[in-house]
Amino acid sequence: MELRESSGRPFSDWLKKGLLSGKISGVVMGVTDLIFYLAFAVCYSWSFIRQTTLFTRIMTHDQRHFVDGIYNNMALVAILCGIVALLLQNSVRLAVFEGVLAAAGYACWKEGSGKAYLFVMCALIVGATGRSFRVILSETVFLGTVLMICAVSASQMGIIEDLVYNGTRHSFGIVYCTDCAAHILFLMLAWLMLRIESIRAVDYLPLIPAMILMSFNGAKTNFLCALMMIAGTVLYHLTVRWKGRRIWKWPAAVLCCFFPLFTVFSLCAPFLINIDQPALRARLDSIDPSLTMRLEMGRRAFSEYEVRLFGTKMSEHGFGGKVGGFEGWDKYFFIDNSYVRLLMLGGVSLLLLLIAALTWSQLRCFASGRYGCVFLLWIIAVVCVMEHHLIEPSYNIFPLMAFTGSSFFRIRNREGKKSARKAGHDRTENGTVEDANEKSPPRVFRTNALHLLTIACALTCSGMV
Repeated sequence: MELRESSGRPFSDWLKKGLLSGKISGVVMGVTDLIFYLAFAVCYSWSFIRQTTLFTRIMTHDQRHFVDGIYNNMALVAILCGIVALLLQNSVRLAVFEGVLAAAGYACWKEGSGKAYLFVMCALIVGATGRSFRVILSETVFLGTVLMICAVSASQMGIIEDLVYNGTRHSFGIVYCTDCAAHILFLMLAWLMLRIESIRAVDYLPLIPAMILMSFNGAKTNFLCALMMIAGTVLYHLTVRWKGRRIWKWPAAVLCCFFPLFTVFSLCAPFLINIDQPALRARLDSIDPSLTMRLEMGRRAFSEYEVRLFGTKMSEHGFGGKVGGFEGWDKYFFIDNSYVRLLMLGGVSLLLLLIAALTWSQLRCFASGRYGCVFLLWIIAVVCVMEHHLIEPSYNIFPLMAFTGSSFFRIRNREGKKSARKAGHDRTENGTVEDANEKSPPRVFRTNALHLLTIACALTCSGMV
């Protein structure tokens, strides 16, 4: 699917072909670009602020309700921008998919689980149609870094509370220590996705303070995934320089299957792994005590709540937002596995649609030779087996990649024609290096992509059965 894009080109070209083009379509697309990026900034910022102790300890109920109204209205603005983009795309299949996605998100919000952020995520995916994912990533890195610095600084100065768990696990102004680590991890992912295809040694420097800060959170899963992400990025960079990009083609093809595979595994694991067996439970506890807890919460979710098309309301009680009073507390119930959580809160509809969108994002990266981005998306698939942030726009903005414009998927290389030939790419007229597949995706890939999506949906349905 080749998507037209208005804002993925250099800023001067965007002005000439957009706001200053003199054409109605160019002006409309240029204006809606700016409106959408503003709406995304508001939705992302407020979603982030809601995860801080500022939201729970300082703001009054009326103030929170007022900003929540702005937040929801910005989601509607994003959908309107997406409708404009869809009219310019002239793609019936894309319009049908995004129409179903927006309707399913709204139904989950109003008739299903009542979670507004599910609708906001769907609205942002629709609104991002044909726009520059590079701009979205840049906004995320800038806003997320500023907000994280503000939260850490305010918590250390005593302006907001720094919740400390078990005496050593700091949350730095976020409602829970693992949520703070997840914010850092997803910001690192956004930064590396911007840089991975032309990364330099200096681009690793911002990751050092991020890893140091994460080490105070005591979140082993996020920390190990961050180490794996950095090691994989270094390996990718070195192998591409040594043997060229094509050496990663088949590993990347395998990684494209992991979103549906992890979905099936997560839905089946609570039933297939019998944690009531003492020997197996002891073995899992020796690896990580949270493994048995997550399996137990998944089984309890399926036993106490019904799986529906648009999600179901659940009463959850977690440790976030407080540090004491847990002695004898037996109310804990929280689903950390993102795939089980998406099925219960978003229902069968959003589970299929969002997993399909994430898989399609990987396939687009694979088609254009951005195998490093395929690897980073695989990291998200891995971490969401243990964490619950797959469907929260303040953490995971990568579902927005699915239908953005094509300029992000072109590979730019600073090393000139020699390295471009070595990596197996062609140089375009304007001096950038891009994969030949991006110019005209081969028919066989389109067919295989549709087959993979069909298989993914079938596997997901079989896992739910």
